Amino acid sequence: MSGELVVVGASDVRAVAARAGLLAADFTVLRSILAAQEWMPPNAWLSSSGLPFAASSAQAEVAFYGGAPLELQLSSLSARILTAAELYERAEVLSRAVVEAVGASIANALGRSVPLTVALLGPAAGIAAVVALSGDAPTLSDPRIQDLIRVTVENADDFALGLLGLPPMPGADGSSLVSWALAGAGALGLVPSDRFRVTSAAVPLEGRGAPPVGLRDLVAAIPPSVDGGPQVRITSYVDASGEQLHEVAITGTSNQAYGTTENPFDLAGNLAAYAGIDAQSVSAVLAAMDVAGIDPGDAVVFAGYSQGALVAAAIAGTGKFDIKGLVSIGGPIDAERLRLELQKQERSSGREAPIIEIQHREDPIVGLQGLAPDGSDSTIVVADADAVTPLDEDPLAAHSQARYLDTAGLADASGDRALASARADLLEAYDGLQIAETNLYTIDRLDPLPGMDERPEDLVERIEQQFAAVTEEIENGPLELGAQGRRS
Repeated sequence: MSGELVVVGASDVRAVAARAGLLAADFTVLRSILAAQEWMPPNAWLSSSGLPFAASSAQAEVAFYGGAPLELQLSSLSARILTAAELYERAEVLSRAVVEAVGASIANALGRSVPLTVALLGPAAGIAAVVALSGDAPTLSDPRIQDLIRVTVENADDFALGLLGLPPMPGADGSSLVSWALAGAGALGLVPSDRFRVTSAAVPLEGRGAPPVGLRDLVAAIPPSVDGGPQVRITSYVDASGEQLHEVAITGTSNQAYGTTENPFDLAGNLAAYAGIDAQSVSAVLAAMDVAGIDPGDAVVFAGYSQGALVAAAIAGTGKFDIKGLVSIGGPIDAERLRLELQKQERSSGREAPIIEIQHREDPIVGLQGLAPDGSDSTIVVADADAVTPLDEDPLAAHSQARYLDTAGLADASGDRALASARADLLEAYDGLQIAETNLYTIDRLDPLPGMDERPEDLVERIEQQFAAVTEEIENGPLELGAQGRRS
């Protein structure tokens, strides 16, 4: 059992440089104060200690004025450290770009040559089968599986484009494939509508009646992922002047169907949120926020688990609200894309909303975000899922919401400077606020898709109806438009 916790965030090197610069400024002030002082009191010669005092004063003069002042040395050190940090970051960006380009080229080449792919993957599959039979195969809770998923997601789109004979597409990844597939499903009418019924219940926050004092308090507000249960908790805070802040805590996937039930937090919602499409669970939470009275421009802090983190990131990136911070647990969010969207919104305020990601090394779901982020866009807490309780045989044990709650507590106890800074920035949004109300929201889909028991002929008939207008146009020839733009 390991309790190791690693934080990938703002550069510690830059933090050291900043502290050296502050020390230099402090010494400059101290030097100006000391320069105004008399080293030798006027009546010192009248005492028996006059001679030793004079010698000490002379030594102080030499130490004070001789050699390079300490503040100049500190300033020089700060500049050198910053230069080193910038060179390191440039090298890191370049190496990441090279890795992505090489991976994309290889995946695209494999897609273009199916025989080559079979020749390479065939022996690999055989070796994997032998290892599995020997009982040494990695499970989903193996950190190496997360690494494999990251690489696969990053290059899946390039492989698919290769199959079509197309070159790699910069900026695309596995989520792009999902969005393309959902666009096709939407054209076939296989995506449920985004009409919802929202009900609420006033249920107090368990264990606290005040703003959160740490990440664990915020994560604890996320409703459990239970089918039929509430999916969102919205807590509103207010200060003495009437200024408000809304805390929106969003659950994860609680149903494995694809749009055939009333629960929008199902596979259909999961895929839509992963692809960044404003539909299903994203639209469901927006509906709940509307019922809660959250207006465009209102201040919001988001916390989300798994699919809920994807939903939170999608809504935060829309620019509809004043985002004060976001905490993701077990969510494969695209922090780079979100940071770019937030920066567009934050130019006027000059404040950068903190994004904190809490991940488990053994969680395969986190791997769906592609190559591991470098911490330049968010503060990332990476921990062992078994830090508190050893993993069991559940293949997704590392994705457990309860385990992530424990890890949030470990993060609060961490002395890491980058994490402490991001955590302080997040909690600063709650300064001077008191809880006004807190409610749990249950969102039901009004128009689910027909169930899997639908007869094939009914499915064919539904698709034919969807494309009836196109079919009619093909059969009747080109449309002839009248003066008002209608078929004549």
